[in-house]
Amino acid sequence: MIIQAKSFPANREPIRISPDTILTRTGKQGKYVGVMDIKWHIGSTWNNPRNKNIISAKKSERDRLNKQLARLKNRPEQRVSSLNLRKRLQQVEEEINELEGNYPTVSGVKIAESSFRNWFLSMERSMPDHSAVQKVVDEINHDLEALAGKNRPQNKAGGPSNRGFRGWRKCSKCHPNQTGGWQKTRHAGSYLTLVEKKQHFNLECLSCHVTGFNRSDPASALSLPSDLQMVGCEVCHGAGAQHIASPGGSKPIAVTEKICRSCHTPDRDSDFNFERDRKKAHIIEQR
Repeated sequence: MIIQAKSFPANREPIRISPDTILTRTGKQGKYVGVMDIKWHIGSTWNNPRNKNIISAKKSERDRLNKQLARLKNRPEQRVSSLNLRKRLQQVEEEINELEGNYPTVSGVKIAESSFRNWFLSMERSMPDHSAVQKVVDEINHDLEALAGKNRPQNKAGGPSNRGFRGWRKCSKCHPNQTGGWQKTRHAGSYLTLVEKKQHFNLECLSCHVTGFNRSDPASALSLPSDLQMVGCEVCHGAGAQHIASPGGSKPIAVTEKICRSCHTPDRDSDFNFERDRKKAHIIEQR
């Protein structure tokens, strides 16, 4: 049984990922307490809740096919249609038998599938971590860091993966006051906070801690150049290549609350206030 913290609602229906392994989830970035109701039968497999819905749909299809065949029974001109319906009916019957008979047996007797339910309740995130659990988490993070670092691509100074993002140093040539103020903000050190927590190879974290994160190619974040390893100007104002090439012809995009909320979600930053916090980020006002 695997319990995963993921950006899905807690208590989501468990997923059977193999005959003897099931995955369930709590919510993301929280602390949870709850109850697991496990009915395990030795030698059995985990119940797949989806099977019941599939079987029900297959049986409905079987009934519909039988009715269609009954209507065509005395219509020889529909012989081809009847043959196709009988062929599909046989296929559906086989699928139903396979789904209903997918139980392990002992001496010919079926063993009931094991079932699993869970109820998780969220606690305050401010509650201290359990020391024994934290130790396990730290060990896993250390192993993941070593594995990801071993297979990490080399940093690139530029290239297609950067998709027009040029980094804060390029911005500073024309906007020294704004970049100077930005360097004092937490945005400038966002990547370093991941390094300190050994999460700088975690793609879910990197999405909000680097510049130019490509959601269609998340792994490219592992090879971003150093000038993009932070929440830089272009996270808020958009990729700057065109603006750098033609300052008068291409303006940075206007910063909206929606842009900020893509990372400052309630579960990550419950105290976020756009009008107040945008001033801390040294956002360049549109002229």
